Amino acid sequence: MTNHNDMEHIDKKINEVARDNLNALSDSVTHLKEEQLLHEIHDMLESCDKKELKKILRMLVDMHHASFEEY
Repeated sequence: MTNHNDMEHIDKKINEVARDNLNALSDSVTHLKEEQLLHEIHDMLESCDKKELKKILRMLVDMHHASFEEY
């Protein structure tokens, strides 16, 4: 059986790998093609809760408003 310390170690390792993956994605954003960007965005949106999705939608609305103000 797995004891509590083993589970903590596994959780810590999973979080470490997830952070490393996010850092790598962040570093590669400027090199991704549009299709790859959309794929990454879609994957990340699927893991967001309702509160996070509302924040993202507000951010997108603000970005669109700003683009109209430029003209």
